[in-house]
Amino acid sequence: MPELVRVKRRRYCTGDLRHRITLHLREITEPHFDEVDHGEKFTPIAYPMAGIKTINGTERFDGANVGVSLTHEIVIRFRKGITSETWIELGDGTLLDIVDTENVDEQNQFLVLACTLKGPKTTVANQT
Repeated sequence: MPELVRVKRRRYCTGDLRHRITLHLREITEPHFDEVDHGEKFTPIAYPMAGIKTINGTERFDGANVGVSLTHEIVIRFRKGITSETWIELGDGTLLDIVDTENVDEQNQFLVLACTLKGPKTTVANQT
């Protein structure tokens, strides 16, 4: 009789989602008169509860094959339409850029968002 190999499954629980975050849709805006650079516009699209875990030393490659150091792992209930163009604002105004999304076990229950820290919303470089 074949022996079963038991694999520990990753499980998330709604009770672990204790932090309110804001999901923002980032849009590129046209440059204003006499300006060369395009701007960014952040529009809040949802306010889900989330589990926040800080991570260190993990590096992934984005679409341009540039190494990105991941700083946070955010877990939320599954939502359609969350992509790398979606940004996260934590309760203290800190912005996180989503690098990768994972639909846990393809069950459409939880999303794990691998993020990199962009800094406080009040930083001049992050203002829209």
